[in-house]
Amino acid sequence: MQFKTVILVLHVLSGTLGSSAALWAMVDLKNIENGSAKRVSNACMAEFVLTLLSLLAGGLYYVLFYQDEKQIILNGPSPIAHTFFMEVKEHVFFILLLLSLYLFVITRHLHAAIDVQKIRLIKITLMAIFTLGFLMIGFGEFIDAGVKSGMSKFNN
Repeated sequence: MQFKTVILVLHVLSGTLGSSAALWAMVDLKNIENGSAKRVSNACMAEFVLTLLSLLAGGLYYVLFYQDEKQIILNGPSPIAHTFFMEVKEHVFFILLLLSLYLFVITRHLHAAIDVQKIRLIKITLMAIFTLGFLMIGFGEFIDAGVKSGMSKFNN
């Protein structure tokens, strides 16, 4: 397997698992009074670490490999894959990263006896992370389709 493929798979997998960890925390947050506070805290920490890993792998891929793919996309039949989907993905990801850091900080020492407002804030943050994370996955699919359609244009 090529290094390029390993980095891309690591980027997608860590991002997907990070978003899934947010879903795990949302489910466990419903039982916060029944001893799930530690699991919620651990899930939020996992989400943060996986988001950082996705950032590192995606950044490495972008620096080492994406410039060639960008040209393929822009010269292919679907330049919107870069001009919209990649541009939006790059910017929205930073919102996701900040939300992830915020969530990690506010749940680091979580315990069952917390107020309702804090739980509500955690739920909203988790839902935003989950939604944005899977939006990133969808946008990544559009970018991949742009590369594939551009390559098929050059191979014909």
